[in-house]
This record gives sequence, C-alpha cells and structure tokens, in this order.
Amino acid sequence: MRERRFIWCSNIRRDAFAPILFGLVAILWLALPSPGLGQSEEHEYFLKTKKQAQQGDAESEFALGVCYEDGFGVNKDSKEGLRWVRMAANQGVAPAQGDLGDRYSKGIDVPRDFAEAFKWYSRAARQGDATAECSLGLCYENSQGVPQNYVEAYKWLNLSAAQTHDAVIGVDKDSVEEVHPRKILDALTKLMTPYQIVEAQRLSREFLARKEGR
Repeated sequence: MRERRFIWCSNIRRDAFAPILFGLVAILWLALPSPGLGQSEEHEYFLKTKKQAQQGDAESEFALGVCYEDGFGVNKDSKEGLRWVRMAANQGVAPAQGDLGDRYSKGIDVPRDFAEAFKWYSRAARQGDATAECSLGLCYENSQGVPQNYVEAYKWLNLSAAQTHDAVIGVDKDSVEEVHPRKILDALTKLMTPYQIVEAQRLSREFLARKEGR
C-alpha cells in the first residue's frame, strides 16, 4: 500500500497571491518616511481591503480572509477568515478555491471532507491554478474524494509540473517537505502502463488547448 499523501500548500497560495494581498501595503510603505511597516499601516490596509470586500470585490474578499486568518492588521479570527475565503471562492477566485480545498482536506475550521476538498480543488485547477492541479492529481492518485484514476492523476500532476517550482507535501500539517510535482509524477509512471501514460499526456494537451482557446 502506497502512503496516502495530501497537499499542504496554504503558504504557496499566499505566495502566489502576494502581489494582490500586499500591493497596497507596498504603496503605503513607500509613502512612509522611515523603513518598516507598523501596526497602523497594517490596520489601514485591512480597513481598505475590508471596504472593497464589502462592496463585493472578489479578490479583496480573499485578501480579507487572509488578513483575518494571519492576524494582519486585525486580531486573528480563523472562522471569519473562512467566511470571506468562501465568499471569494464562490465568486471564482482560484486561490480562494484552492485554499478552501486545503481546509476540507485537513479539517481546518470545517469537518474533514475529501469529497468537498476534491470539488474545490477541481474548480481551481480548471482555472489553471498550479497548486490546485497538484492537489487534484493527488486526490486522483490516492482515492481522496474520488475513485482512483492514474490517468487523471498524471494529467493534473503533469499540468502542475509544467508551471510550478515546488509544492509542499506532508502526511500531516506538522510534517511537511518540499517536493516538485515532477517527482510525484515520476513515481506515478512506474504504476502505469505505456498506454495510460500516452492517454494522460493527450488529455493534458487537450486541456491546455481548450484553456488557450485553440
């Protein structure tokens, strides 16, 4: 029996979303006479983000959720963070959808539910989110929320490997290691027939063609 693995990649999602989340912070920092970012500037960013989120801006909803979860400019409140992340995910923000998938995969502020994690990973992966593609591939590989399907696992891991550097894999939230999706893919190919590999590669190309409108 192969070890069941899952993605632990919330920090990677934050890195990918950093230009949006901290764009205003950078502007505020440049305007300051002294270096560093004080609590008042963090709180000012939080208030502006909250105002935009309350007006329905989807990316600001996710940024606000991250603020609550990380205690950036506001006291930490993971449940309030979840509420805003879910709102952003429902509006189609791919990193928020992947973040929600992570929560269901680990049982963070929600009951652990692999089927629900699979649903949110799928939505983010179909938008081309590399980390979600890797998460989705592992769902298919390890029968988490979906019947095992090595062809689909290869397809999504291949797509992720083509556009990402490292994903963080672990057996629990306290035990993680950095692994490139390509390494997972290499191990997976040893369990597949040549026909399955060819079929998975074909599906990867078809997905990219549809995404690029070819």
